[in-house]
Amino acid sequence: MKTIKLLLAQLAITAAASYLGAMALYLGAAAYGACQWVLLPIIGAAVSYGITVRGVNNYLAWIVPPVTGAAAHYLVFFYMPPSAGPFMVCALLSIVGAAAGDVVKKNSKSK
Repeated sequence: MKTIKLLLAQLAITAAASYLGAMALYLGAAAYGACQWVLLPIIGAAVSYGITVRGVNNYLAWIVPPVTGAAAHYLVFFYMPPSAGPFMVCALLSIVGAAAGDVVKKNSKSK
């Protein structure tokens, strides 16, 4: 049950950030690019790290951020983004965050 609550919290955080990142297109291309290429991957990594440290499996923790990024763009504009690059970067950094959380979790158990 704890895992489901943590995944739902991760979903809420990344969905809100992804929605705001998609809406940044109305502010201009530079703001949209910064949100998609920098902000969302960093948030994905941080949230994946956080829930992995709290007990979620690291193989499960990285999936939500890139999926919500693409889904939020689709729900805002009703079409998929022209490039999958930002979501691949988000997936990569989310994997790194989840792996780092797993290492920290294992090191704290061994002490």
